[in-house]
Amino acid sequence: MQKKYVLPLLMVTPAVAQVMEAINLDVPAADSWSFSGVTGGDMTIDGDLISAPLGGTITNTVKALPKGNYKLVTLAGTVNAAVSVNGKAITDGRFTLDAKGDAVITVVAADNSQAFSFGIQTLELVFDFEAAKQALNTQLGKVDAVAELRDPATKLTEERAALLKEAADIAAAIEAIGEGSVKIYEENGFDSDNDTYTGNKIAKEIAAYAEQVKAFNEKVAPENEAYDIKVANEATIKGFNDGIAELNKLIGEITASLENVAESDLAFRNNATLTQLSIDTKALEASVKALEGSTTLLDPTKDGDPSPTLSHSLQKMQANLQKPSPMTRPTMWLTRLILPKSSTLPANMPKLWKQSTISPGS
Repeated sequence: MQKKYVLPLLMVTPAVAQVMEAINLDVPAADSWSFSGVTGGDMTIDGDLISAPLGGTITNTVKALPKGNYKLVTLAGTVNAAVSVNGKAITDGRFTLDAKGDAVITVVAADNSQAFSFGIQTLELVFDFEAAKQALNTQLGKVDAVAELRDPATKLTEERAALLKEAADIAAAIEAIGEGSVKIYEENGFDSDNDTYTGNKIAKEIAAYAEQVKAFNEKVAPENEAYDIKVANEATIKGFNDGIAELNKLIGEITASLENVAESDLAFRNNATLTQLSIDTKALEASVKALEGSTTLLDPTKDGDPSPTLSHSLQKMQANLQKPSPMTRPTMWLTRLILPKSSTLPANMPKLWKQSTISPGS
């Protein structure tokens, strides 16, 4: 629905006008009009209605109107009156000011052989503020969302907050349009707008804001990607380290148990298989350590990625300690793992096995 904002006829500047929606304001006092050329009797005034018995001209000037479209609404008692604004005749009360300035209203008799009567009810600044508000909300709604920041350590937090505040400020300015006033009309450049509401101040701010958001999002995208890679790699590395920690725990438990083996069973205590497993575990740990800080996503599906090799090594070593044996007795599986064929199982090994957390698997 189109809204019309009524201006008082005798306002000096738009700033002092009390602009209300669809409110009829006081018409100018009769003595504010200039009279000339009246013949055939005296000019008479009846309230706000001015009547001339024959001929004559009356004029009034409304100063400092903004550029825009207007409608002059006359009183019901207006008869035989030909109205012009700034020298241009108007028939339906509508006229346009192509630039900010005065509106000189001139009234003469349409038929010079007859008397005329004339009175102004209101002068309306015609502008569809509601349509402008809706159009600008649509423009703002089409701007890309400000990207989320996933890295807690990012330096873009303040910039993002500033963009969100700017969006809120623009939204508030759009909402204020609904109040409808000459000040809002002029400050936002609606006097120079177009039918698509893209030529006003707020529309230009939205366009500039959209470019800022685009530039910001372009900075955020690689930062978020790097952070996602960091988090994913940390999870992968943690998985390796957890597996290595379990290996070290199992090796430690076996080693601690073997400390109680008699000196005469030195070959059992210094078993090469267990020693090599410890060496391999340390090597694996160093390889995993080297992956820390990598900016490339560890992806086993990609050629050349180190994670499949490390994963295979970890699984192989875990299998050496934990995979089920075809033999039925745990002590026999442990003996198979760490004893040379010529060695014999110490007498206390079954007890040590039970004390250990190592299981033969299932």
